[in-house]
Amino acid sequence: MNNQVFEIVVFKIKKDKLQEFLQNQPKMYQQLKTYKGFKSIITHQSIENPEIFVDYCLWETKEDAKNAAKDVMNDPKLSSLFNLIENVLSFEHYKQINS
Repeated sequence: MNNQVFEIVVFKIKKDKLQEFLQNQPKMYQQLKTYKGFKSIITHQSIENPEIFVDYCLWETKEDAKNAAKDVMNDPKLSSLFNLIENVLSFEHYKQINS
């Protein structure tokens, strides 16, 4: 059975920090690659509201995803990026039900 989970996060960046976020996003991806169970990440930006983003992050297990969610908040390489977020609109874990 496949235990992989998608972590889907919808978040809003502070309007005055949008360019800073976009410029530093590749650093975030590089750091996430070092976390146990990380598989991939895809980010989408809203066309109507460009400060709103959706991250689709694939993890080996739900446990890996939950551990990473705790660890990223204390990661000095990522904390400055998280300070650019105005608020998190949704943060959920999903399993695949079809192929």
